[in-house]
Amino acid sequence: MELIDEAGVAARQLVVLDAEGFETLVVVVKASFDLARLEGGLPPLADVHEPVALADEYAGDPAKSGLLVAADGALFKPAADILLRGHAVPSHRDQRWSEVVLACGSISKRASVCGPRIWKRGLLTGTVPAEPGPMEPVPLVWERAFGGVDPNTDPPRRFDANPAGCGYRTTAVSELRGQPAPQIEHPDAPVEAAGTKGRAVGFGPIAPFWSERARFAGTYDEAWMKARMPFLPKDFDPRFQQVAPPDQVLAGYVKGGERVRVQGVTREGQLDFVVPRWRPAVSVRLGDEPQPLELVCDTLLVDGDKRRLSLTFRGNVRVHGRLDELRWTIVSEAPRG
Repeated sequence: MELIDEAGVAARQLVVLDAEGFETLVVVVKASFDLARLEGGLPPLADVHEPVALADEYAGDPAKSGLLVAADGALFKPAADILLRGHAVPSHRDQRWSEVVLACGSISKRASVCGPRIWKRGLLTGTVPAEPGPMEPVPLVWERAFGGVDPNTDPPRRFDANPAGCGYRTTAVSELRGQPAPQIEHPDAPVEAAGTKGRAVGFGPIAPFWSERARFAGTYDEAWMKARMPFLPKDFDPRFQQVAPPDQVLAGYVKGGERVRVQGVTREGQLDFVVPRWRPAVSVRLGDEPQPLELVCDTLLVDGDKRRLSLTFRGNVRVHGRLDELRWTIVSEAPRG
């Protein structure tokens, strides 16, 4: 089963089981574009393309850290994820606060980002964030937002929306004094105190066992073990495959032509561009005749550090009982216009 990449991008083919246990061929194509060389607002194809990820990549221990790169092996996504990777970058010296903005189509999201700060004793009581110091580039990762795990409970209680963050405690909150406080917060819900009340804000992918995705995973109980295992439960919701925060999931797929604006992740201040209408053309030979395979763009990633846009296209075809008939898959660039 050969994959022929005539487009010169990143492409992989996988055979996975669908919800009913049927073997299915999934073709994933990633094309990257250079945001440092805009031509009339459109980025050209990059020389290097974001690779297709076969497994989730975490910053550290998956139980304690955020997801940096989400695996691309999903069979299907019902909508498009819009993701942002990089750093919040100050525009001048001694800047304490900045704003990061991500806008694409119907999505418009903001976050307030500050320089380093710690938890301190409140004026009368409690544990509150101190004034921030001057900003250096702040990584846009979940560890810098509100959340975390309380190690003083057995078993440790966690902030389900962001177990990788900081500031969450159900007991002995004063022990956090002197430790780092969140640097990324929602502009309408600033972090006021350590404890159990806070709002996690991030622009990157969400781990599959965090609450925003786990609620769609379905029920893995005794009935599932007897009747369905190892297949997905009947109540599995494909929205589980959306890896972006809910407010970064586009209604539908990326078509090309959408305007994207990202503010606060470069020293120049703003990335403002139009998504190119580039699309792959995929042909699969299954048996004697090749057949076209339609792919949709279900993931858009802006990497502010690399000034790079990456588009992920995905398509699938059921091949159950016919794996020996799979000859090749050809990926080329579809004609424009």
